[in-house]
Amino acid sequence: MRTGSQFRHGLSELRLEATRRPALSDRLTQTVRANVDESARFHRAAGLPGDADAFLVLYLAMTGLLLEHFTLPAVLTGPESGSPTEATVSQLVELVVTRVIPPS
Repeated sequence: MRTGSQFRHGLSELRLEATRRPALSDRLTQTVRANVDESARFHRAAGLPGDADAFLVLYLAMTGLLLEHFTLPAVLTGPESGSPTEATVSQLVELVVTRVIPPS
């Protein structure tokens, strides 16, 4: 059975391979786009704060945060702090969300 770490690594590898293989890129783009569209629909249907632009900014920011967290975690804390803890990641998520969608 694959661990979450192996799965995330596999998705990163798949994205990299898609840059070299146009057919894979087309299919992966369709799949990821469908997932983004479904997430946006859920966001609207659930009445979550923020418009379509805010949703997209949050999606891109969280994707980048997770990419760094799973591939180069020390980027999130700097060399003096070591690897980020789950609390560090949670704080970064809260920071991103409150900057994109300020509390009302």
